[in-house]
Amino acid sequence: MELMTLLLSLSLVVVSLALAIFAFKPRQSDTKNLPPGSMGWPIMGETLEFLFGKPEKFVFDRMNKYSPNIFKTNILGEKTVVICGPEGHKFLFSNEQKLFTAFRPHSTQKLSRSYQATAAPINFIYQLMLMNSFNVKTEQLEVSASKKSGELLDWDDLQKMKYSWNVVYEVMRLTPPLQGTYREALEDFSYAGYTIPKGWKLYWTVSTTNKSPKYFKDPEKFDPSRYEEGTGPAAYVFVPFGGGPRMCPGKEYARLAILTFIHNVVKRFKWEVLLPNEKIIGDMMPTPEKGLPVRLQCH
Repeated sequence: MELMTLLLSLSLVVVSLALAIFAFKPRQSDTKNLPPGSMGWPIMGETLEFLFGKPEKFVFDRMNKYSPNIFKTNILGEKTVVICGPEGHKFLFSNEQKLFTAFRPHSTQKLSRSYQATAAPINFIYQLMLMNSFNVKTEQLEVSASKKSGELLDWDDLQKMKYSWNVVYEVMRLTPPLQGTYREALEDFSYAGYTIPKGWKLYWTVSTTNKSPKYFKDPEKFDPSRYEEGTGPAAYVFVPFGGGPRMCPGKEYARLAILTFIHNVVKRFKWEVLLPNEKIIGDMMPTPEKGLPVRLQCH
């Protein structure tokens, strides 16, 4: 009886070891010329660092350690590659529905739905903080002075709001309403000398360029003059609305809505931010911790 028990125990140990070896044995696709990087811990990968650290730090640390062009990781339960820099943006935008397609991890679906309802108000909030700029006020009051009493804004008026739109751009560079999105490889393909296997996920993120001193001088400084005609960022460096077939279809509507909002606030109100040093929480989708209370006073 004891012998049978011992044999059964040994069998269970052997089976468990075999299953463990099989579970962690590299699949055929994993033996290819994969990009450099770390897959992190079993199962969870590098998800904790990705979700709870600074997005720019997560990206830049790995770009510096592995490659400025591409690195692999494991986040949200998915084998993932991050394609970096303006060349990466261009490659991604040029190959939508050819080499990869849209993908959304199950764990982010609820988060993404909430983004649809909050992204625009959050952008407005940050603009409200920064619209105290003298240049924005001057520009908007000049537009207002050119209108007859009760006359609404038209398209020509929006074209005059160049500095105000540069302010919006700089807000989106410093605090993107969404850090990035996922794609799924439709087939094996090569990039930067490495192979990305079919089924792997690609994570596209603005973090590889938005805060990089390589593309933006003094990247932490708020400077709307970066986007003045003839001095703006090079192609594919600053892409707040994405690009290619999946470029945000509401880009022009967003411009209309945001500039109209700015114009009416500047024209009608004085304001004071009650908590100027309020903490911003949630790096993936940033939100003021206290809701950014503001005191408004009519002119």
